[in-house]
Amino acid sequence: MLIDINFVNAMDDILSYIASIAGALGVASTIVYAVIKYIHDFFERKAKAQDEYLSSFNRIVAQLNSKNRATQLTAAVLLRRYLSDTKKYVSLKSEAIHTISSLARVLPTGVLQKTLVDGLAYVKDLTKCDLQKANLQDAYIGVKEGKIVMNNTDLFLSDLSYALLQNVIGHDIILYRAILLGAQIKDCDFSNGNFAGQI
Repeated sequence: MLIDINFVNAMDDILSYIASIAGALGVASTIVYAVIKYIHDFFERKAKAQDEYLSSFNRIVAQLNSKNRATQLTAAVLLRRYLSDTKKYVSLKSEAIHTISSLARVLPTGVLQKTLVDGLAYVKDLTKCDLQKANLQDAYIGVKEGKIVMNNTDLFLSDLSYALLQNVIGHDIILYRAILLGAQIKDCDFSNGNFAGQI
């Protein structure tokens, strides 16, 4: 049986075409796979990092309840990392503020209490923060340069005895019945603040 050479050439062309399509599809599928894997790995790393930050945060908070004073103080200092505007910690910032404000309501005046509440100076914006009845004695809430914003911050019945507030913008701040005995207020703007009944 004789096979036309033109037929063979045509078949070669078809096979080459099919091979080129298969090759192109192989390259395309490899690229698609690589992109999907990159996206998957990116979100997996992000989720793992968030889990690690949360676990670290929970360990630090638990250490605040330690019977060892050094462990407590170390935890109080480490908690400050979550108060900054650093992107990786910003999701736990409000939790850190709530932790400090809650403990400040029950801790007696002392080194641990002061170390914790001094951490609030690391927060550049405490707008509408609930610090009612907090023990802020001897605290330093301020910055040497720049400003801390405390607009509408609620300090009702809080104890700010001998505290130093410096470079704070606190429009409509609530200091109703707050204790300000011996407190120093430097370069602050408390326009329209509520100082009624303060001591």
